[in-house]
Amino acid sequence: MTDYELAKKLHLLALAESFSPLVLANASQLGNFIPTENDCHGNVDRWVSLHPQQKAVRGYLIINDCIFNKHSVVETGTELLDITPRLTNDAKNLLRFIEFRNIDRGAFDLWPNQVIYSG
Repeated sequence: MTDYELAKKLHLLALAESFSPLVLANASQLGNFIPTENDCHGNVDRWVSLHPQQKAVRGYLIINDCIFNKHSVVETGTELLDITPRLTNDAKNLLRFIEFRNIDRGAFDLWPNQVIYSG
């Protein structure tokens, strides 16, 4: 898939409201786990290695209908948990997530960190 095709797909999914809500992890949910800022993919990989019953989910945060940031979260079985810390001001705007299930981490790493749809 080209960058343009990915951007178009993300844009259409955002417009169709085909996204999943995220739950921002609180201290109680994190327990003794200390996530690293700006390392969502590494945080999720470490988390899943400690909690093998849960799984990594790769995808993109919807910033707006045309801007998307690559992100990784944890599927707990009941919710998509975002374990990577972020600024309080950012939290409310970044709770919509487009999932790409069953994608290989190596392939996902080759995708762009930010996708902008320009029509």
